[in-house]
Amino acid sequence: MDAYFELDVYNRDGRKVTFEEISPEAGSYTQGGYTLDTSGGNPKRFTITPDDPADTPAKITYRYNSPLRNFHKVIVPDAGRFFISEFYLVNFWGKEYVSTVKDVKMPVFIFTGQDMKPALTVGVLGQNVETRFVTRGFRSEAGTLGLYSRKLRLQFERGFDDLALPDNMAGRGEDGSLTEHIFVSTGGGGNWVTALREFAAAQREMFGLADEVNLGSLEPLWCSWTDWNSHDVDDALMLEQIEEGIDLGVRNFILDDGWFGWGLDTDTPNLGDYRPDPERFPDLAALSRKVRDMGGRLILWVGPHCVCKGTRAEKEAEKLFIVDETGEPSHNGQYYSVCFMSPEGREYMCDIVRRFITDYDVDGIKMDLFNGIRARTCTSERHEHDTSSLMVGLHRLLEEIHAAATALKPDFIIELKQNYITPFISPYGTICRSGDAPWNNEGNFMRTSFVQAYTDKAENDYMTLNVNDSALETAQIIIKMLAVGVPAYSNNFKTMPEPHKRIQKHYHPWYSARLATFRGRREPVDRELNAWRAGDGDGAAYFVVNSGRVVDIGDESAFEIVNGTALDEIILAFDGQAAFRAKLFDMFGDPCGECERSGEGTLGIGIPAGGRAEIARV
Repeated sequence: MDAYFELDVYNRDGRKVTFEEISPEAGSYTQGGYTLDTSGGNPKRFTITPDDPADTPAKITYRYNSPLRNFHKVIVPDAGRFFISEFYLVNFWGKEYVSTVKDVKMPVFIFTGQDMKPALTVGVLGQNVETRFVTRGFRSEAGTLGLYSRKLRLQFERGFDDLALPDNMAGRGEDGSLTEHIFVSTGGGGNWVTALREFAAAQREMFGLADEVNLGSLEPLWCSWTDWNSHDVDDALMLEQIEEGIDLGVRNFILDDGWFGWGLDTDTPNLGDYRPDPERFPDLAALSRKVRDMGGRLILWVGPHCVCKGTRAEKEAEKLFIVDETGEPSHNGQYYSVCFMSPEGREYMCDIVRRFITDYDVDGIKMDLFNGIRARTCTSERHEHDTSSLMVGLHRLLEEIHAAATALKPDFIIELKQNYITPFISPYGTICRSGDAPWNNEGNFMRTSFVQAYTDKAENDYMTLNVNDSALETAQIIIKMLAVGVPAYSNNFKTMPEPHKRIQKHYHPWYSARLATFRGRREPVDRELNAWRAGDGDGAAYFVVNSGRVVDIGDESAFEIVNGTALDEIILAFDGQAAFRAKLFDMFGDPCGECERSGEGTLGIGIPAGGRAEIARV
């Protein structure tokens, strides 16, 4: 058999039952007190039913086996943060990838062929629960790398030996059964981003998930994080940067960690006491209203679960802390965490956000630091739990915070970070950031491409433009951000060179004017992610970046091309014979010529590097 499945079922006593050589076709199997029913097609349904409902599966391991072949790249299960370090299969064999509350991964492997198109996609469509992803079958008895089996074996361990699958997870039946689905796709067009998008679409369809888009949250954004120590940020600095940012077309402004006193970049942080530092922010509500009057929105950083030692919040929330397997409150070296598994703990965190709106009148929050949690579950007996999974609890927390905030302000902005998004959680954020990649434009580009694959609300990490970047480099960085998501910055606008400001003054209003049509996902239109399409109809725009040069425009009649390369000519690819008229603009938005060209199949258009062209068929 070319490809087949295996399945291990564990009950709560640790007893293991194995189903071997499960056909890709529909079938029914009985083994060791369990019945396994499967469907054919894609996705493939697995329903495991115990003879005794008390033996409901506590852990399930799926193994997908197929003949080994040469692949070009692999996209491993990830949150969109570390996968770029594992692209090449020399780093892949025998690795484990673990999805827990601190890093909620997309549960899928994607392999590309030598043509760089998707060759194999295998993943679990089930809800976010603790999962281990393992590649098996590559070690000899001596422990060395042994691939003589010529078999690719991908293993998905749902639940851990010390952390059973939650009783209330999706797919549980009253008869003790558990139903999940495995997605398998071989071949196809596009690239790894389109393969990940197809997988995410299957998740959404199966679980009825949908993202809502708040257009205001997609406008250009600035954050106080990178260029300043948190304790040096005050009212005056914020207003100075916001005034300059408004002039550059930026509309959303994040007051980051430390506005309440001492942040994580200091020796004595006081996370948890989320009230403004009275010396640096004497009237935070007045600041928020002033920013709004200027045409911007003030967004406040918060780690709602974080409580540092020695704070007032430590006494208030002590009974709500996550307690780990040692029986002690879990502390990661910087802070304790309030328990997500506790309804009372989640309400405590919702109240923090409500107070930000009622007391400080802010227009949004940046939620951070969920990726700093070390515990796998909470064992505390000082508060109640309504789930055994911190991952499920985090999902509920973000859902409840979104509901609490939007009940007070319907257009409230909520920035989430890719470590804990996925299609199950992205509905509860209005923007989804691919952090952390300052001073790393290409790393940011790849991370944002991953997030863009499963949500319309992908946000770049905060880029750091500065005097050491040339004007062309600045234009290229901005264009790469526009290609894959919301442009975002964390740099000193006041000290930025004038050419850099001119480029931003051109591209930010240009982007914001197109938000209504750009709100849908960007589509990568080549295999190496060097060309992206945004918008619909006559509002379509193509972004060409990195080493890209050729753009396949199909039968597009009116469109724009933004040249994020260092080249001064872009090749249009199309069917048949056509004539095009182009208006050309340099990187500052100044008109720099017009041209009319005719050709068959392909045609070169001279577009200034860092500039753009408005093109129409004639």
